[in-house]
Amino acid sequence: MDRYYTDEDLDFGQDDSWSNDFDDGSYGLPPGTDSVHNWDYFEPEDDDPKQQFDFGNRQADRYDDGLPEQLRALLEMIRKQPWQITAAKSFYEQALFMQDYEDDVEIVKYMNYFPTYRDMTIHQLRSYFTIRKQLRLGKAPDVSLSYLFVYVYETLMRIGVNTAEEGYEILCALKEAYSESEPKFSRYLTPWIRDYVVYNNLSEHFSEVFAKEQEQDKIADVLADYAKCDPQLLFDTICPLSKYDPRTAALYKKFPKETTEAMVRVLRAILPTIEKESRHRIRTMFAGKRVSRSCTMFANAVFYDPKPVRNVEITVSPAHRFICRGGLWSHDDYVGADLSLKKKLGAVLRETDRQLREMLGVKPKLPLLKTGEEYSSLIKPVLASWQAEEQKRRAAEEAEKRRISIDYSKLGRIRNDAEVVQDKLLEGVAIEEESPALQGRPLWPSAMAGQINASEITRSSEVRTATGAAPATDTNTSSDSREHHFLRLFLSGGDWKQFLRDIHVPEGVMVENINNEMMDIVGDIVLEDNGDGLQLIEDYREDILNLLNNSIDCHS
Repeated sequence: MDRYYTDEDLDFGQDDSWSNDFDDGSYGLPPGTDSVHNWDYFEPEDDDPKQQFDFGNRQADRYDDGLPEQLRALLEMIRKQPWQITAAKSFYEQALFMQDYEDDVEIVKYMNYFPTYRDMTIHQLRSYFTIRKQLRLGKAPDVSLSYLFVYVYETLMRIGVNTAEEGYEILCALKEAYSESEPKFSRYLTPWIRDYVVYNNLSEHFSEVFAKEQEQDKIADVLADYAKCDPQLLFDTICPLSKYDPRTAALYKKFPKETTEAMVRVLRAILPTIEKESRHRIRTMFAGKRVSRSCTMFANAVFYDPKPVRNVEITVSPAHRFICRGGLWSHDDYVGADLSLKKKLGAVLRETDRQLREMLGVKPKLPLLKTGEEYSSLIKPVLASWQAEEQKRRAAEEAEKRRISIDYSKLGRIRNDAEVVQDKLLEGVAIEEESPALQGRPLWPSAMAGQINASEITRSSEVRTATGAAPATDTNTSSDSREHHFLRLFLSGGDWKQFLRDIHVPEGVMVENINNEMMDIVGDIVLEDNGDGLQLIEDYREDILNLLNNSIDCHS
């Protein structure tokens, strides 16, 4: 029996009176403490000054007669600060007390993690309030990050800030001022600014602070509707997501419209296959699965709000929300994006580019890559169908161009030209064939051909009376200079309409003669009527002036 243990009451050196002493549930805690879970103001009973925490190593900073009274009061607040888990509350109360205090001393160094007033010496405290004065004046002094973090903590808690908007501007100004010199500071400040905008519901700044999330939602919406959305929008959305961007390649630069249409046709045919292989929608592959995750506002910052947000829903973009329930925050976000999507899209677009170059005869040709082999047989029939439809479309366009159409905006000028010819015919005017000005061209448009016998006048331009006499008006219009003379009158603002009446040439005929001549010289027409009267195409003014000057030189 000596080899076996038996149950035996253990003597802890105390009697049963210990458990009876605290039948009231106080567990020996100070009066006013509700339960063992109430830690806010639980502190040691010993109030001996020698046991107080010696904050900031102030052995060399003993009070002196020159210390400002408000700063002396702050030190007393710190000395009596109770031990508690949420030390941020004490910092908030001290910062609120000192929100208007300013100092002007020589700045000393200071470095501490999660810095607050409690961790500073007197000289460092005075340095901070000197620095804060400069920061509030819009200056950016070269100081340690610990000082800057204290100022940021105050701003997040809206200490010394009149409105939430003012606090946002302060935080953005700090980020801009120190982003280059202190990159670590910017890494902390960026998420705090996002939290600040959400916490204070500054909706007018959502587009600035959450631009990435809003852009992600737009892309996700396009991908979700890839079968029906605008082709150009789909193409411009897919290309940046792909490992191969066809917009920078030779094919797109030469045939941008055709490349876009063909690649969109291929994408709409191939994306369902990619979705089937991955067992996820393209939208999910790009962004990930939408989930709700808990989050901490102003993480790694010293922050306290006496009236915290308790219940709110804030939508910063269509698929991103911040929700607060009972003071606990959560955030709707995407997780688990498929990193292989970029590679798959690149393989499809590059192989499409390769086959299109062969179809359209664009060089240099691209070799077939291994990544594109699995999609090559799927892409080929899609492009063949697109090519057949494109050929039909172009044939229809060419047939449409060959159709005769009437521009009704020109009917007024056509009618005037016809009246000129008709008047001359009624007056017995003869039109000679040997004039080169109108040789081979009708004096009226085909629309009026049924009203006048075109065979009698289509090869004439110079008008004479029935007796053979020339018109009485001196027009200085030899057969090889009429167009040039007309152009000089037109450019100089002369009465070119009277000139046309004198030489009995319709305006439309003169314009056609000049445009035909200039097609051989500059490759384009130079006169046009868009419904507001005859006008010169300004791009060719200098060419016409050179032509007229050369004509004068030749005649001289």
